[in-house]
Amino acid sequence: MDVLDKVGMPDAYLMVDTLHAHRSRVSPEELAKVDRKKFGFIHLCDGPGEIPSLEDPSMIAVAREGRLYAGEGEIDLKGMFSAMPNNPISIELPNSKEMKVRGVTGHAARCLITAKEFFANNEME
Repeated sequence: MDVLDKVGMPDAYLMVDTLHAHRSRVSPEELAKVDRKKFGFIHLCDGPGEIPSLEDPSMIAVAREGRLYAGEGEIDLKGMFSAMPNNPISIELPNSKEMKVRGVTGHAARCLITAKEFFANNEME
């Protein structure tokens, strides 16, 4: 937030990636305190609840090729989305294992299905 405030550009917004926000220990309570006008775009994915050290190979591996479908991990997605405005959402879900099993189209379809299920099951638009 300090960077956005210092830049002072009226068209600069936050882009929240749920995996990176979780790993940075950004709580739903912190997100709720942010001026809603400062949110721009949200990247949706789930992931492990455990936050690895920066030296742990899984820190990069999960981000690049092991993200999980919405609702299938341990990130508090419901808390995060409840704290943020209803802004544009992009599914950011690189997962090499799922792509090998399902193929590109199957993986994309599963991304969309689980995202829709997550929002429906949590009574969110």
